[in-house]
Amino acid sequence: MIIPLIKSMRPAQWTKNVFVFAGIVFARRLTDSSSVLRVLATFGIFILVSSAVYIYNDIKDREDDRAHPVKKHRPVASGELSLSFAYIFASLFGAMGIYLSFLLDPRIAIIILIYLLINILYSIYLRRVVILDILCVASGFVLRTAAGAVVIDVEISSWLLVSVTLLSLFIVLGKRRSEIVKQNVSRRTASLYTADFLDDAILIILSATLVVYMLYVFSARTEAQFGHMRMAATVPFVLYGFFRYLFLVKREGKGESPERLLLTDKPFLLNILFWGLTVIVVVYLA
Repeated sequence: MIIPLIKSMRPAQWTKNVFVFAGIVFARRLTDSSSVLRVLATFGIFILVSSAVYIYNDIKDREDDRAHPVKKHRPVASGELSLSFAYIFASLFGAMGIYLSFLLDPRIAIIILIYLLINILYSIYLRRVVILDILCVASGFVLRTAAGAVVIDVEISSWLLVSVTLLSLFIVLGKRRSEIVKQNVSRRTASLYTADFLDDAILIILSATLVVYMLYVFSARTEAQFGHMRMAATVPFVLYGFFRYLFLVKREGKGESPERLLLTDKPFLLNILFWGLTVIVVVYLA
């Protein structure tokens, strides 16, 4: 039962939780052990509540998943994890996440409750509503970023927060496009979109994201915060990352599982690592 449970928790998707570290990195608080511990605790809480959401999604999707060539092997759909145990662990992880978030900071608890509410509504109904389904999924990245800033009492740049919002929309749109191309009919919402519409939306969001990120990099506030304009050094990595992801989505048809791309595409992974190293050098050492 342990292995099927871990599979249902989808550890590969825990990579989304790294967004909680945005606030501490850009606030120059990585050397503050207290702040690091609080952000790590927030990271752990999001692992719990996101795992609860993934298990609940598997419960709701079990019939559709059984008709899918790949998803039929998910523990709940295949019967490896019984329905009763799935409900128990989804409820347990959700309750633990809420309880620990209240102990950590009531403001984080509010964010966690909003995250869970959005995802429950998404699983029940909103996943079948065009556009809203994309916004619901994208909101998870934004809430993670906000939680990482709130837990250490730092104000995150509005430009950076908008960049995260647009980035998350870009990722979700790419995911939807891959589902359309691969005719993933088990996801009802995907059947409501067309590849042409998603292509147009992706290009709009890509353009907006790059513009907003550059406005953040070259803003007077960023210069005042860091005392220089060297954040411009991160722009080439951002450009490459977006175009590499777009290539993988449109040329290779691999956007259906963004977390798998992050872990398996070496050029994409190396680019993220170099971007991260550049940010650390620019923010902390320059």
